[in-house]
Parts: sequence; C-alpha cells; structure tokens
Amino acid sequence: TLHFGLRHADRALSLVVAFVPLPYLELSPGPTYNTIGEIDGTPPIEISGTETYPTSGHLDLTTVSERGGPESGVLTMRLLTGWADPDTKVLPREVFYPDDLGDIDVGAENARAFSDSTALAIAAALNHLDRPVREVTIVASVITGSPSDGKLEPGDEIVSVDGTKVSVPADVTTAMTGVTPGDTVTVVVKRGADKKTETVDIVTITNPQDSSRAFLGISIGITYEATFDITITLESVGGPSAGLMLSLGIVDILTPGSLVDGRYVAGTGTIEPDGTVFEGRTLERTGA
Repeated sequence: TLHFGLRHADRALSLVVAFVPLPYLELSPGPTYNTIGEIDGTPPIEISGTETYPTSGHLDLTTVSERGGPESGVLTMRLLTGWADPDTKVLPREVFYPDDLGDIDVGAENARAFSDSTALAIAAALNHLDRPVREVTIVASVITGSPSDGKLEPGDEIVSVDGTKVSVPADVTTAMTGVTPGDTVTVVVKRGADKKTETVDIVTITNPQDSSRAFLGISIGITYEATFDITITLESVGGPSAGLMLSLGIVDILTPGSLVDGRYVAGTGTIEPDGTVFEGRTLERTGA
C-alpha cells in the first residue's frame, strides 16, 4: 500500500512540475507580412496625396514569435518541446528582461520601438528618392504620475514651450533652462491625425536627477514625416526591426515598376534615415 501511494504521489508531483511556469523564453519563427500586399483586406502601407504605382510580388516583413515574457514564463512541457525543436530558441528570461520589468512595460516598449521603425522607414525611403522629409520633435513618453500625465500624450508634436519655438529636441531643454520647480509652463502641441493644436499649462516639480531644475515628466524624441500622407498599420507587430522592409515597400509604391517583379523577398532589420541597415536602433531621447 505504501509503494502504491508513493507511485501516485510521484505521478502527481510530475504533473505539477509539468505545468509550473519556469523563467525562460521560447523564441520561434513568427508570421510574415507582405508590406506591398494586404492584411485582412487592408494594405499595411497606405499613401495618399501624391502619385503612387501598382506593385506585385512580396516584400515580406519577418517576425519572431515569443512565448514566456517577463512575467508568465514557459511551462516545463513547452521547454522540453522547444529544446527538441531546431527552429526554436530557448533562453533564460534574464537575457532579455530585468526582474523589475512587467508585461505591460514590454508591450509599451515594443509599440514605441515599432513607431520609431516606421518613422525611420519613411525617412530612409524618401531620402533614397530625394524627396523632402520633415523632422518633427515629439513627446516620446510621459511618466505616470508626473506633472504632464493626463496633459501631454506620446506622439504630441511640440510646437513651443513657454513661448520658445521648438524645432529640435534641444530647444525644449533651452526653454526649460530658466524655469524653477513650481513654475507653470505653457506647452503648445499638435495632436492626432488632424494635427489639432492644444495649449496646456503644466505646474513643474523638482527634477529627480537635479534639484535645481524643473521637471515636466516627459521624454522628447524625433519622428519623420512626408509632405503627403503615409499611414503604416501593423497592429500585431512590435519592436524596431520592421524598418528595412517597410522602407522598401514605400519605395516600391512611390516608383514605377516593381522592385521584386512578382517574386517573394523576405527580410528584417533596423534602418537609418541614410539607408544604413543593422539591428537594435531606436531614436534618441532626452528628458524634461
């Protein structure tokens, strides 16, 4: 009877272990998206306000599917399957994520990185075509609980700060130089697809890194815009590496003929405005 009970206990323990999430990530090939095709009936790149041309073939953006994340982990049974699969990479979670990072933080960072990649793709494509590109200073992020929380939004184009016109991120730093903690700062932004002008007054606090400086609680970045409308929509994709294939898609749509002549071409990579391609680039940020 004792042996019978132990066998059942061992089986029960094995079942428990099999369904315990462990601190690993499982990375495997994800879906591809044709940047010059359609996804659920909608083109991922839509251009209006200038002449466009028909395309053919595939300029496929490749992705990586991730299982685990910073909080959930991977079940033991999944790990065993992943280790046995040559197309799957299993890595300790700490290789990618620090202990204090959560799923929500990762989602926000991936969305921001993808937004950066679309801006860089637009700049690279238009620079290649010798067409004008507008560099825009924006609110890159807003710190929760800061004076700007609920008043400014990520993506807001910064027009002026306390009467100082903003053309580049350094102009925000210059405008804040004479502000002391507790002063009210007037920030003018353009918001949304219709670029509606908003004027907001923000009461500053002491900068956590420098007690002599005032603090709005935002990071400032840049984005790039065309002189016509380019809309890029890939809701299920995050991260910085979409830029290369998106830029090729934009070039194909804006030029006669076909870049791939009906063939299938797939790729990935972060791209610079000058066309340099590599991995891991995001737009530079400053704080205010």
